[in-house]
Amino acid sequence: MQVGNQSLSIFAFFPQYEYGSNFFNALVDDKGFFNFDGSFYTPSNPCSTTATDQQGLINSETHCCTVFEAAPQAPANSPRCAKFQSRSSILNVDDNYSILATSNLNITMLGASLSGIGTFTGPNNISIEYDANDNKMCSKLVLKNIYTFFSTLVFSFGSQAPEFGCYKIQISYPDGKALISAAYIQGINGGPLYSGMLGRILFRDGQILMEEGVPFSPKNNCYYQSYPYAGMPNHVVNNQFCCVAFDTSFEHEKEEIQN
Repeated sequence: MQVGNQSLSIFAFFPQYEYGSNFFNALVDDKGFFNFDGSFYTPSNPCSTTATDQQGLINSETHCCTVFEAAPQAPANSPRCAKFQSRSSILNVDDNYSILATSNLNITMLGASLSGIGTFTGPNNISIEYDANDNKMCSKLVLKNIYTFFSTLVFSFGSQAPEFGCYKIQISYPDGKALISAAYIQGINGGPLYSGMLGRILFRDGQILMEEGVPFSPKNNCYYQSYPYAGMPNHVVNNQFCCVAFDTSFEHEKEEIQN
């Protein structure tokens, strides 16, 4: 298997369980595995254990890393990113890359936690969900012309693009990551999800990196991703994830998180 940016699931099917039982999950990013809470496997703590109840069947998983490689070193004491801004759009290739739907998400760092506010505009049969490490971060489901924001339980009528809030996400500190994805939902009352990577926020020794060994910096502050939109032919998704504000008081904030 080629290691890329993705989540893995393996299902077992038994006669008494119509839809099968999910008995193995893993997250892969930046050529390595990590836990769903964003923490890393380490030589001193190589295993993690989870247990879930699926239709009365208890699923207990123990994941262990058996081979480690050293991560690239990032420049010491780089400025820390304090605010992120992302934009995800579905573009029509046949219409001079006109925008079919678009969403903006603003993320603020507070210590090692993330909070977000976003907007969405697009046709009534498309909505969007944001996930961090395969856990729901923000979700907006379009039911005809009624906008429902699950994270804030705010209702708004019409075709405007009001703001919606997100669940707070805690990143494992001083080493951990949030792999953020944007999933477009196609269907008036919900439907298939077409998900792709939006960006990552990576902690290494308290520093904030865009990938292993590479910090966000004023000259290198954005992560870009484009891929075909599986929900419609001749459409592509264009994502950008940028740091828009830096905080140079690294040591002060490092002490606040540790305390």
